[in-house]
Amino acid sequence: MEGSRIESVEKIDLSTDTAANTLKIKVSDVLDMSEMNVFNNSTLGGTTLGASVAKHQVLVDASAGDVVQINTTGWTTSSNVVANGHTYDIYNYGTSAAQLLIDHNATVQQVL
Repeated sequence: MEGSRIESVEKIDLSTDTAANTLKIKVSDVLDMSEMNVFNNSTLGGTTLGASVAKHQVLVDASAGDVVQINTTGWTTSSNVVANGHTYDIYNYGTSAAQLLIDHNATVQQVL
């Protein structure tokens, strides 16, 4: 349907099967489909994200063999957080309020 889009998707789980999965995600995808401040100290149970995070956020659960592809420019990794038995690497986009929390099990590839 023209003009429709997916909204309020803040978590993507690639780890639900034994196949190696690939997710391609751009900064515009994060901004379009997610809400702000979904993941913070309260929602992830005492992490180091802060009490409030003024970013559109997408969390990606993954298993070994899963791949997350992000665009090559703009993303920087700052640190990681541990929540729900997973370690997530935090990627922030420099010129917008976008943040990815990617399971440390995934291979992150920067592509064009």
